[in-house]
Amino acid sequence: MNRLKYNHKITSEDLITRYQYGNTYEVPNLERIVVSLSLKSSGFNRKNLPKLLMASTIITGQKTKPVITKQGDAAFGIRKNDPVATKVTLRGDDAFHFLDFVVTIVLPKVKNFEGLSRKNINQNKAFNFQINNPLSFPQLEMAYEIFNTVGPVNISLISSSSNKTNDGEAFWRNIGLPFN
Repeated sequence: MNRLKYNHKITSEDLITRYQYGNTYEVPNLERIVVSLSLKSSGFNRKNLPKLLMASTIITGQKTKPVITKQGDAAFGIRKNDPVATKVTLRGDDAFHFLDFVVTIVLPKVKNFEGLSRKNINQNKAFNFQINNPLSFPQLEMAYEIFNTVGPVNISLISSSSNKTNDGEAFWRNIGLPFN
């Protein structure tokens, strides 16, 4: 069993008593993690898409899907149906393993890391943060020459928390996220 999943099982009892849930299914749970990388840092150059797909697949261990534009934008030089980003959705044990990996290995390697900001909790349900240097991931650091043009990694953590109670921050803290 994953360390974070074990901690979540133990701390769910604390959440039940603190927020007085009537049922154990009302306790927030990690639904999914969405990891995305954008071509914006390379000026939406299509030649860098294979590098981005490979980087995203290596980071998450799951096949990546390119994000296609629905309409063009002349200011950015994007045409309709051009790939502009990659996206991976992790659920279940894969999500817990990835979150554990990010919290224990990647975030301590980030330069001047002081903790994640509480302001990034959206509507008490989602938590978004960005890792500006993708070379903080050890998988990408080994192949620096290939992945030096990869932009920041956006990570969205989505929980099953209801908007009725203010339990979002307590859930993310109990799951092991380092807040400042």
